[in-house]
Amino acid sequence: MASQRSPEEKNVLKFIESAPFSDEDKQGWMDAIHENGLTEDMLNSIHAKLKEIPLEKFAGDWQHAKFNMDFNMILKRWQMGEASKNFRHNR
Repeated sequence: MASQRSPEEKNVLKFIESAPFSDEDKQGWMDAIHENGLTEDMLNSIHAKLKEIPLEKFAGDWQHAKFNMDFNMILKRWQMGEASKNFRHNR
């Protein structure tokens, strides 16, 4: 269990709370993030569920597009953070 959350984990938690996911999905993901941190599999499952949400659950096409863009930004930032761990930072 991590004592401090990374900015990406905080952003994913905020995103999960604001998106129109089912309460069971929200609670499952939040518990998993608190227990194990953020993983690529979890991000992929969140992205898949986001794609499955019908447009009627959103206020409009713009809100649907905004949620997709926000999640993609979070996903790319997490991927860049993970990739940067492969480089030496002590030079």
